[in-house]
Amino acid sequence: MDGMDIKKTAQIPMSATWVLFRIATGTQGYMADADVRESASVSHLYGQKFVACESLTVPGDHKRAYTFCPENLKPTIDQAFAAGANRIVIHESAHQPRDDKFPGLGLLHYGQWFNRHETWAHLARVWTDYIARTSFLLQQGQFVGDILVYYGEDSAVCAEYGITPPALPQGYAYDYVSPGCLMDLSSRRGKVVAPSGSSYEVLVLGNNTDIMSVKVLRKLSELVENGVKIAGQAPTQMASNSDPAEEFARLVRNIWGQGRSNVF
Repeated sequence: MDGMDIKKTAQIPMSATWVLFRIATGTQGYMADADVRESASVSHLYGQKFVACESLTVPGDHKRAYTFCPENLKPTIDQAFAAGANRIVIHESAHQPRDDKFPGLGLLHYGQWFNRHETWAHLARVWTDYIARTSFLLQQGQFVGDILVYYGEDSAVCAEYGITPPALPQGYAYDYVSPGCLMDLSSRRGKVVAPSGSSYEVLVLGNNTDIMSVKVLRKLSELVENGVKIAGQAPTQMASNSDPAEEFARLVRNIWGQGRSNVF
């Protein structure tokens, strides 16, 4: 399945972040960024207000129940916010019926244990206020992006960019676009325009676009003819044996073989 094509049908697209935190090094995993940005991209393209995120899930054992606190959880929350999340769903908060059993009930060996038996529970208001206020502020207005990254027809965002982000210049905001979402794009004054009205300066052909269908090539040709800037190499192989080879070759020549200033 393609995550973007599925999430665009949801009222609230959702993702997940796991706290891949190493106490010794303080390193953070990147996979969550790709998943969150996938949901955020759908929200930006189709105008959903909320981008939900299961947050701060921790794999481990009961010995680690009290090893997490806002100090070492904040980098993961901030990473999710930076990737586009604006509705944080804490994982998890199990009901604690007893006052004399510690650390109490949890969801098997998963945490972070966000409940009243947490050692810093009485100080948690500042932490929850930070999450709530940041979420509220990020729910306002309309996203403004620079680059739209198309990732090909037989993969998904997390498969292509779960380890390493797209090779883009720093400082430019970007979203992803799936093959299905690509068909919903239009153009205006040389920019790529989404159904929500959000626009992007450049459409980048990212990983896994060497193989391409004629359907996608037709869409790219339409955008190029309307002045949209496309950055990426021409495909060399058809995605389907049922596609007409002559049209495939003609469309490739039309997009990349005309010396266009908006294709690079």
